[in-house]
Amino acid sequence: MKRVAAAIMVMALTLSMSGCFLVNGKQYKKSKDKVFSAADEACGAQVLSEDEVEELMDLNEKDEELPEEYQELLDGGICVELSKDQIEERLDTLDLEDVTQLDDDAGFSVEDLQNIALFVKKEGDISKDSDIEEYGNIGVIMATVIDFKKKSVCEDVFDELFASYKQMAMLMDISAGRDDSLKCASEKGKRDIGLLIVQEDGLSMAMYIERAGDTITMVTCTAPSDSDLFEEFLEFDEIAGFAGFRTMYEEL
Repeated sequence: MKRVAAAIMVMALTLSMSGCFLVNGKQYKKSKDKVFSAADEACGAQVLSEDEVEELMDLNEKDEELPEEYQELLDGGICVELSKDQIEERLDTLDLEDVTQLDDDAGFSVEDLQNIALFVKKEGDISKDSDIEEYGNIGVIMATVIDFKKKSVCEDVFDELFASYKQMAMLMDISAGRDDSLKCASEKGKRDIGLLIVQEDGLSMAMYIERAGDTITMVTCTAPSDSDLFEEFLEFDEIAGFAGFRTMYEEL
């Protein structure tokens, strides 16, 4: 996503839920609670109220710049939720690629979603019209939990993403072998995979995805390696029990 501020808000405004857990929502709730709890403990993130979520959604639909109070919320970390009904109400304004960061090959629509939750925290100043290439000292942590209506759809989407992650890990290993300024490490199981990339200029990028039943959890972080935000991300990963990025980073 090149318009990072807008993309963050699209996700923060649309990847949420109001506590409506349907038949296949039990695994979603477990995964969501794990992310929200780790976000609170490691990053001090707060769950937005229903009124705050509605106001943010309205601002996003009007394509307006965020007020300072909401920029400060993002700096502190926010957790937001959206139910199936809320998702359906916003179908006309949802851009699935921005909302989920899923590859086009994953092949599903908003109608396949049941509930979604998001944790996001940023560090550094960004404007709505800035490109990610301009940032340098900007950091962003983002974790998305997606509850699918059908387990079969969830499995198909995960298989596509898992294959993409494995291919990326292989390509990064090759690149690291040719470029001393680049280091990478990965850990993968049957239903999860994590990839860490560390550049000589001090920028670290981490990506993780896991599937549990009908729920997919995706975690990404881009931040300077020596930043407070990256340290918070490593702690968040440890508490949630995801990829073990701290060990990977220390070994690199």
